[in-house]
Amino acid sequence: MDRHRTESRCPAIDAFAKIAGALGGLTEMDDLLHLLARTLSDLVGVERYSLHLRDDEAGLFHGRVGHTGTESIDSLVKRASAGMQADGMSRELLESRRPVIIVNARDDPRIVRSTVRFWRIRSLMAVPLLLGDEVLGIAYLDDVDRAHEFSDSDQELALAFGELAGIAIDRMKTTLQLRSELEAMSRQNAAFRRAAALDDRLSALVVEGRSLEDLIALLAEALGKPCALYDSADERVAVACPPGCAEDVAPRLLEAPYRHMPEVQLALGSLAESRGGVVAPVPTAGVLHRHYIAPVTAGGEAWGTLILMEHKRRFTGADILTARRAATLIALHMSAERKVRAGEATARASLTAELVAGDLDEVEARRRAEHLGLNPTGDHVVCLIAARGGGRDAVPDVGWVGAALDDIEAVGRVLTARLRDGVVAVIECPTGSTRRCYASALRQPLAEVCEQLTAGAELVAGISAVYTGPEALSEAYEQARQVVQCIERFSPPGSGTVFTAEELGAGRLFLAMSDEHEASRFALQTLGELVDDPARSDLLATLCQFFAHQASIRRCAEDLGVHENTIRYRLAKAEELAELPFTRDPDAQTRAQISLAILQLQGRIPAEVARRVESSAVRSLEPVTHGSA
Repeated sequence: MDRHRTESRCPAIDAFAKIAGALGGLTEMDDLLHLLARTLSDLVGVERYSLHLRDDEAGLFHGRVGHTGTESIDSLVKRASAGMQADGMSRELLESRRPVIIVNARDDPRIVRSTVRFWRIRSLMAVPLLLGDEVLGIAYLDDVDRAHEFSDSDQELALAFGELAGIAIDRMKTTLQLRSELEAMSRQNAAFRRAAALDDRLSALVVEGRSLEDLIALLAEALGKPCALYDSADERVAVACPPGCAEDVAPRLLEAPYRHMPEVQLALGSLAESRGGVVAPVPTAGVLHRHYIAPVTAGGEAWGTLILMEHKRRFTGADILTARRAATLIALHMSAERKVRAGEATARASLTAELVAGDLDEVEARRRAEHLGLNPTGDHVVCLIAARGGGRDAVPDVGWVGAALDDIEAVGRVLTARLRDGVVAVIECPTGSTRRCYASALRQPLAEVCEQLTAGAELVAGISAVYTGPEALSEAYEQARQVVQCIERFSPPGSGTVFTAEELGAGRLFLAMSDEHEASRFALQTLGELVDDPARSDLLATLCQFFAHQASIRRCAEDLGVHENTIRYRLAKAEELAELPFTRDPDAQTRAQISLAILQLQGRIPAEVARRVESSAVRSLEPVTHGSA
């Protein structure tokens, strides 16, 4: 890439860095598109923009948002499409993957005449919004009924911004899809909460020491379906039918003669032995209803089988969940000692998952946290341990992770759970620890845990900032998840495996959506003079500490063990070399902090600098004595 193009990309990156902080608060795709298009039009210096997104099925680009001056033209833009055969301008853009400029729209054959007349176009630039080589959308920029001279610099600037915008759009699509899935899960959770109420009633019967017949009768009544329980030898232990059901309507799938019929054996053999499942009707064997088979197991030992028969209405997800829970309760009823251990482990994992998902209100979260021994008013960090590359099978057992974290001397109570992203751990900060640096001080112990538990794939971990109260843990989990995403994107295998949200700062959201090559170039352009020269490690360490202490020269001097004037001299020297006013310009500070985060993730910060920065954080694990600052 020549120097002119590189210089053109810097304003695009700077502009995108300013809006990166707003991306996390957007809830609609059109809001993001307006933000991106407005920023791009301001960079190029035009008064009107419109943005079209690709329709994968139709192969066209449909209008989404538009604006001219102070007026929204969304309704007009949404009627328009681009990419047709007659649309030569868009076709050229799709072939070149570069911006296309129309100098005189009235005479240029690449643009449709009716479009020129309707929109009163004189000159126009079309900009591709790219994700790799894929064109996700097209932005059109012009001045209404007025010519505009687009320079080569404008073209390169628009191309650079279009690449960043494409990443943001792709990330937003993923976010919206996940949000839709979460809403569906929320609806399911409502049904599952009703199942949980039944689960509570079943649990109460177990605690009261009621018989298995009572448990099966309650289950049949609540679900409205015939139920039967068999022991490990397939001998019937209990059977019950809901009120109003004929007595002869009962599950007999595991009884003679059905059990020994080849068609039934084939259907039962297709189920996963450990999870069971639904058995379709087998008319040739006289089995005319669907059955749900739930293995009754505890501690890896099979105690029997619970069967539900479909009656009057079809099975629902709540029916299946309730049956599984009932089977578990029955197994625990058969093994009271195992019930206590398994129940506590399940409760801790469930609480952890619900806390980090934000599914509990504040009162319920604090009540349940206190019940399990987690200080509801204490400080906590959230760690997410995942396998590099997303390999779920390589993530260690959640129990092993909890045990390894419990062995760390300066770690308080730990709650763990296995989620889709990996193993999440909620760690209580012990009384007397220095809150400000506690998360950073966990880096090395957690890295040792990852090294200890690695099996097949390299483990990586993200650590959130310190949060107070269980209701804040969902935000902490999101921070840890973003850190892991940044590690996956920027940190090469064998380099840094554990980072904190405080190290990456607010720029982690931007980094999670950035092209690693462009971001690396951006970081080296910003701090290359300090990173590449070992003789300037003092300047780099000072700059790292300066940002780690929220631009406090006094605390920076205390941690580095030098005079405050020494810090001021080093910062001034760093500003001179980087040609950026770190101490007084918020934009320069943002640029430097993002660059430091990139270089840390890539392992480009010299080892001696990293050790000097981390040494102060390690002191936070030491108890605070009376008289300490």
